[in-house]
Amino acid sequence: MSRKYYEENFKKQLVNIYNQGNHTYRELHEQYGVSPSTLRQWVVRYNNTKSFDAKDNRSDEENRVIELEKKG
Repeated sequence: MSRKYYEENFKKQLVNIYNQGNHTYRELHEQYGVSPSTLRQWVVRYNNTKSFDAKDNRSDEENRVIELEKKG
């Protein structure tokens, strides 16, 4: 099964729609075909850091663990 790739502008549009407070994750899923869990992940990441990249959304502790794993 291949992963779907979504353009950043599309993600931003859906986050903005959700942030307006008029739609649920399920409604957006039904309208745009993106899973509710993916939508939630986008909203949380973008609202926290204005980035969809996982590396930009890691805690300091997660970054330390990754660095230690690289060394060890």
